[in-house]
Amino acid sequence: MGRDRAWLIGGRTGEGVDSAGDVFARAAARCGLEVHTFRLFPPIIKGGPTSYEVRMAERPLYARSDALDCVIALDDETVARHAPALRPGGLLVVDDPRVTARPGTAPDVAVWPAPLTALAREAGDGIMRNIVALGVSARLLGLDRAVLQETVRERFAGKGAQVCARNVAAVDAGWRHAEAHPDRWPPLGTAGGARGADARGAPCRMRYLLSGNDAIALGALAAGCRLYASYPITPASDVLEWMAEHLPEVGGAAFQTEDEIAALGIVLGAGYAGVRAMTATSGPGLSLMTETLGLAGMAEIPAVIVAAQRPGPSAGMPTKHEQSDLLHIVFASHGEFPRIVLAPGTLEECFLDTALAFNLAERYQCPVIVAADQDLVLKKRTVTGLPVEEVRIDRGERLSDDEAAALGRAYRRYALTPSGISPRAVPGQPGAVFLSSGDAHDDRGVIDVEDPAVRRAMVDKRLRKTRAVWADVSGTRVEGDGDLLVVSLGSPCGPVREALARLARDGVRARFLQVRCLWPFPTHEIGPEVARARRVAVVEHNATGQLATLVLAQVGGHGKIAGVRKYDGLPFTPGEVEGRLREIIGGDGRIDRLAAEVRRCSSHDSGAS
Repeated sequence: MGRDRAWLIGGRTGEGVDSAGDVFARAAARCGLEVHTFRLFPPIIKGGPTSYEVRMAERPLYARSDALDCVIALDDETVARHAPALRPGGLLVVDDPRVTARPGTAPDVAVWPAPLTALAREAGDGIMRNIVALGVSARLLGLDRAVLQETVRERFAGKGAQVCARNVAAVDAGWRHAEAHPDRWPPLGTAGGARGADARGAPCRMRYLLSGNDAIALGALAAGCRLYASYPITPASDVLEWMAEHLPEVGGAAFQTEDEIAALGIVLGAGYAGVRAMTATSGPGLSLMTETLGLAGMAEIPAVIVAAQRPGPSAGMPTKHEQSDLLHIVFASHGEFPRIVLAPGTLEECFLDTALAFNLAERYQCPVIVAADQDLVLKKRTVTGLPVEEVRIDRGERLSDDEAAALGRAYRRYALTPSGISPRAVPGQPGAVFLSSGDAHDDRGVIDVEDPAVRRAMVDKRLRKTRAVWADVSGTRVEGDGDLLVVSLGSPCGPVREALARLARDGVRARFLQVRCLWPFPTHEIGPEVARARRVAVVEHNATGQLATLVLAQVGGHGKIAGVRKYDGLPFTPGEVEGRLREIIGGDGRIDRLAAEVRRCSSHDSGAS
C-alpha cells in the first residue's frame, strides 16, 4: 500500500455502526495492517448520529487521519457530516435509495449508490446492511474476504448458528456486488495481504487491537489490583466492564457503586486494609470524589484513581474529548497534601503508568492519579504486545507481622521520618495498635488540633513525602532537536509526533517534550528545555491553556510560550497541529523557502558526487 487509508462508516446509534467498525478494524489488523480507530457517538442510547473511523497502514499509527478515503453512509446525516472530509480521489458509498443527500465534496470524489439494505434482505435480514457494507469495503480496500468472514463469525458466535451464517452471507453479498461492478467500484488500493501474512507477504506478527481502557485494566491486573469500585461514567465505564469480567478469575472483585463518593470510599477502605484497589472516573465523578481525596491525603492511605477527561463543566459533553481538568486533577481538594499525577500518552504508557501507580501509591502513601483523556482511553490501536516484563511490585514501607508485633503499642503510624514516609501497618497485624483519622492528628494518629507545633510538623511531614519521587518517575520524555520546543501530554502526543515528522521533511527542526508526570511538576526537567528554546508551543485540549499555565507558574518562559489549543470536542489531527506550528515559527512562506534551500543544497551535493 503506497500510503495509509482511512475508512469510515456512519449512521444512527442502534444500527450496528460501532460493531461494524470494530469488526472491520479487527479484520484489517488480522490482514497484517497497523490500525488506529476513532469513534463519534452521542450521549443517547438510540437514534443519534454515530460513526466509526478506521485508519490503516503498514507503519504504526498514533493519530486520526487528516482526511478520509472511503465513507460508508447509512443515512443522510453521515453524508453531511463526513463527506466533506473525503480527500480527492476518495469514494462516498451511500445506501440507495435510503440516502439521498449529495453535498459538495472534494474534486474527483466518486459518489456511488449501493443497494445495501436490499442485499441485506436477500441475505436474510435488512438490519444487516452494516455487514453488507463491510463486504463492499473489504473489496474496495483489498482486505482478505476470508479473514473478514472469520472475524464476523467470531463476533456473532454467541447469537446462534443461524444469525452467524446470515451475517457471513451478508459479507459475501457485499463483496460480490462490488466485484461485479468494477466500472462503478474503482479499487482504492491494496490495504493488506492474504490471511496470515502482512502486506509484503511476510509472516504476520501477533497483533492485539486494544483501547487505552483495555491497557489500563491490564496494567492494574499486572500490578496486583484485586478490588475495583466505580460508578459508570463515560469514557471510563469500559474499565468497570473489563474488571467485572476478569477480576473474579484471579480472586478479586469489582463493585458498581451508587455514586463516585462511595467508589473512592471503598478504594480507601481496601487500601487501608492492605489490598491494592483502584477506581476510574471522569470530570463530574472526580468532582464528587474531591472530599474523599482529601481523606486519603490526611490519613495517608494509598489509592489509585484513573481520571479520563471529557468536556465540562457539569455534565458537559459526555461522549466528546477534552483535557480541561488538568488543574483540577493537580489541585483538587481543600488543604494541602501530596499527590502524584501520571500522564500517559500511548497504550503502552497507559499500561505501565497504571501498574506504576500502585507502587507509587503504597511507596509514598498518597493518592496517585492517572490523568488520561477520552481519545486516549477509547481509541483502539494495534500493538504487538504490552511491556509486562517491566512491571515490578513494590509495597513500600510495609511492616512485617514480626515487626508489627515487636513494636506493639509503641508503634506510631505517622512517625516523623526524614523522608516523611512512615512505616505502614494494616489492621489485623498482630500487636500493632494505631489510630487513623481524617482530622488533624499527631504522629500516633491522635486528634490534636490545638498545638501549632504539631500541626506544622505533620503538614511538613506529609509534604516532603514526594520530594524523592524522581528516583521512581520520569518527569518528561524529550525527542529531537531544534529552536522550537513543542510541549504536550496525553493523546495529542500522537498528532504532534506526526506533525513534527512532516515539518522535518521540510527541513524544519523542532524538539518535542512530552510531560509524563504532571505533579509534582518536573520543573528540573522542563526548566532547562524552556530556557534553551527560542519559541515554545504548548499543545493541549482546553480553552485556557492549563498545561501552559503550569509551565509558566513553575518554570517561567513569559514571551516565549504560544498556545496550540483545541476545545471543540474533537481530538487534533496531525494536519491541524502542523498548520498551527507553521504559523508559530513564521508562516508557510518562510518554511517553503527553507525547504527549497535544503532541496537545492541536496541537489548540488548529489551532482558534485
